[in-house]
Amino acid sequence: MESEAVDFLAGVAGQGEVKRRLQRLTEAGKLPHALLFYGPKGTGKEAAGLEFGRYLLCGRENAPCGQCKSCRMYRNFEHPDFYYLFPIKRPKKDKEGYDWEDKMNEPELESYRRELQNKAADLYYPVHYPGASGIILDQVRRMIQRSSLTSYMGGRRYALISPAEAMNDESQNALLKLLEEPPDDFYLCLVSSRPEALFTTVVSRCQGFYFKPLSESEIGAGLQRHYQASAEAVQSIKGRADGSFGKARQLFKEGDPAREEALDGFLLPIVMERPVEIYNFCRKYEKTVNKAYVKDILFSLDQWLKDISLMDAGLAPQYYTDKVKTERLERFRKEVIYSNLAELRQATLAAVDIIDRNIYIDMMLTNLAVEYGKHLKWKRLKK
Repeated sequence: MESEAVDFLAGVAGQGEVKRRLQRLTEAGKLPHALLFYGPKGTGKEAAGLEFGRYLLCGRENAPCGQCKSCRMYRNFEHPDFYYLFPIKRPKKDKEGYDWEDKMNEPELESYRRELQNKAADLYYPVHYPGASGIILDQVRRMIQRSSLTSYMGGRRYALISPAEAMNDESQNALLKLLEEPPDDFYLCLVSSRPEALFTTVVSRCQGFYFKPLSESEIGAGLQRHYQASAEAVQSIKGRADGSFGKARQLFKEGDPAREEALDGFLLPIVMERPVEIYNFCRKYEKTVNKAYVKDILFSLDQWLKDISLMDAGLAPQYYTDKVKTERLERFRKEVIYSNLAELRQATLAAVDIIDRNIYIDMMLTNLAVEYGKHLKWKRLKK
């Protein structure tokens, strides 16, 4: 986390409306005890929840000062009045009367601590505890128990649950009692990309704050501010992030493997008429559980086709804007015969729409490859 803030919730990209509303409520002394930060993935809900906790727990007037003991402890997730609940692996050991952390073995504890360290260093880091099953009942019970105790630091207490939909029914039922009678000076923030998955009784007891998709300018400014991204990197990424700063961060930090899969694993074997490679690509996703990644591959294909259409119309590409990809686009446009790009885009987006159903993904990809093969041919193969 940043050592000090230069404005309210400075560590959060965009979301000016939410920031102003939170600031008004807090300064007027009208902040509700239960908040629900909801909206699409990657829009800064969790980052805002973490930054807001730093603001609430700082003991100085110019909060968050970044220098007091509270700020220093919070920065490393060591603040005794802050409770951060995220999905973990259910501990194998069953010791009644012990906290859930005491039930973990050393490798599990090490994974948990490592994720906290990564999150402390980067508000937008996507926490991923290996083998996580959800937010378990013991986590919620411990948070509820500690919420009733006197503040260690003599001020407010704050809890963040993210994503809230990772709680099972038992956990949500346990949370309801806390929401009905919240202790004084205790504040709870639920973060959710799927608030419809929460009990209506839980949602109704929280004040909602909607996090909308970010504009390209907000994403670009955030990349430069938080990750010192170059102007070239910003230009390449901001249009592909689809309003998600989390996705923009991933593209900047990790590149875009789904895009490479789309172009080299799927598209190239089709236009080069290499059926074995096409078959192997489709079979690779026969048993995948990562449907979101397959969606990213399909979106990358659609973006590629859209950029081809833009270039055919004499316009600049929108998604594949770096020099290497633009040159590849131009080569693809000139050397490939296609009969109906609009129909291909329609088929691609139709595949996106059905992917969450109970379908065979490898068969879906195979059918899509057949459709692509009808409309795309490499010219030199026809000579």
